[in-house]
Amino acid sequence: MMHVAGARMLFKGPGLQVNGLQAAPNGRWVCDQMDNNIYLPRA
Repeated sequence: MMHVAGARMLFKGPGLQVNGLQAAPNGRWVCDQMDNNIYLPRA
């Protein structure tokens, strides 16, 4: 038996289409594939 997975939004990202996440000592960085920017969102 196969199950189909679905996507759900957990949080709104700072860019148009966020597709990367990097953990660092100063926080979590996210990168955007539409505008090629890297963001450090505030908690």
